Amino acid sequence: MGGSVISSEMGRPVIMTLTKQGGVLMNAGQKLIITETEPTPIVKDFTAFAAYVEKKEILLTKARGWLPRQDLLAINALMTEPEQEVTVYSDQNAYPLLALFYNLALVADLFRMEPHSSGKQTLLPTERLSVFYSLNPTEKYISLLEALWVDTDWSDLMIDYDRAPSADEVRAVFELLAELPPGSVVDDSSDFGKQLILRLRRWGHIVYCFQYFGFWAMTRNEAPLLSYVSKFAYPIKTLAPTPLFYSLCMELYRSRDLELWNLHLRQEAGDWAGFPGEPLWEDEDAGEDADEAQGEDEGEEEWEMENFADSLIHLFPAGELTRWLPRQIIEFVDCTYVLKVTLRRNCWRRIRLSSHCTLYDLHQAIQDAFDFGDDHLYAFFMDGKKWSTKFVFYSPDDTDRPTVTEAYLGELELSVGQKFLYLFDFGDEWAFTVTVEDIQAVDTREEQPQVIESRGQAPEQYKDD
Repeated sequence: MGGSVISSEMGRPVIMTLTKQGGVLMNAGQKLIITETEPTPIVKDFTAFAAYVEKKEILLTKARGWLPRQDLLAINALMTEPEQEVTVYSDQNAYPLLALFYNLALVADLFRMEPHSSGKQTLLPTERLSVFYSLNPTEKYISLLEALWVDTDWSDLMIDYDRAPSADEVRAVFELLAELPPGSVVDDSSDFGKQLILRLRRWGHIVYCFQYFGFWAMTRNEAPLLSYVSKFAYPIKTLAPTPLFYSLCMELYRSRDLELWNLHLRQEAGDWAGFPGEPLWEDEDAGEDADEAQGEDEGEEEWEMENFADSLIHLFPAGELTRWLPRQIIEFVDCTYVLKVTLRRNCWRRIRLSSHCTLYDLHQAIQDAFDFGDDHLYAFFMDGKKWSTKFVFYSPDDTDRPTVTEAYLGELELSVGQKFLYLFDFGDEWAFTVTVEDIQAVDTREEQPQVIESRGQAPEQYKDD
């Protein structure tokens, strides 16, 4: 079947006939068929990845929590198209596909990081892995796609770039590609192609994630890289949207707005406890105005939670997509936590408090334990990274963002070994590392937070001039 290539004439795209590369163009009304290897081997490859990690006790690297080099080489050899430009010294950032699989395995809760006696972390399978294995190839593919679209913080996949593409950038690229006739191949011989390829270069490894899911096919430009570009960035030579792009990917564009469905984008917008797809309000006044307008229109239906896959079922043969990994609803944990709050190696406090306490209660307990004055702004960075925007709670005075009074410990999905950062005083930046040491199945809601052990004298908050 013929296809098209984008060339240039007065800077505008011109369509020329060529032999189509890969796949079969879809006619209107056709249904998608997904197997373990077609139209992309991602189902086969991820299953091989999961089976390897499940059977072998892998100790993650201490510094970054990555897969070790020897395991990366072994898993890479199992892939349908192994990464070629790697050596025994290559780390996880040299394997875009394995970095993606590592992320999907964690955010889909197929594996969990658990402390190991060696002091490192290990990956252990969860009960959800057997559910994943029981799905058919289509259902596995959609479950992995949901993990990418809804649960993944795309900045975790950037590796060598500071910022992941915004929802607006993703929409803009999808719109540009959707205008191309099926079978088109984009290169840098036109202004259109140059601008698109330059735009996608800033996507880092995200651009490869879409290739792995079969939305487009790419070739790499093997020309020497510019000095300011990372050696792990591979400039695009050509890019061709696939039939999956025009059908499945564009259905995501139409019905699964990334800004509403991606949980990390929702958190950055200030909604840390909402559901995928739930409407967002820019501010309270906008929400109130919308509620009033909605009340005036009696025919307006209230928002109802949907499954990610609901809008995709019609793309597949009847009965092909009926199951997927169930979404996990955050449930309150009724327990008692033992937290180690460390200011420096020889100065820490061990605090015991109920899951019914808020982060505000924890803030006050830390202030008392270190004899500070509670006279500055502060924040809890739940990913442990200072000034991260992922999952943050601010002091009550900061009304534009999620505050500590909203967050009960029992609904934060804390786990043993987890660490997060308490930053007090944004000027002097007193940084406390909070480690979850123990979770006890006892009810202490009637008790006040207690310091049960301490080491080292607390420093003076204000030194004499």
